[in-house]
Amino acid sequence: MAEQILHFGAVTYRLNGIGLFRMTLFSLDRATSQTLVPFTMALTPGKEPTRLSNFVKQRALIRMETTTIGDYFKVNRFVYFVKPIYTQFPGTE
Repeated sequence: MAEQILHFGAVTYRLNGIGLFRMTLFSLDRATSQTLVPFTMALTPGKEPTRLSNFVKQRALIRMETTTIGDYFKVNRFVYFVKPIYTQFPGTE
């Protein structure tokens, strides 16, 4: 059975840090990408923000980064909401 085509819809996370936190989704061959809305980090954020995405691929890579030297982050919780939408590409077995 071929791998399913997935919809990567949203991410919620709990993190602490200093600076601007940016996430980018990539297809496995890095041919397509989507940069999510950046988030300004705090040492005591008190909330778990959610960022929406609309990325449809069989699999995805996610890059998490800061934008300035000296910035840092610590991820405590990371949940990505993914839903299968197709079982295979059209015309394949």
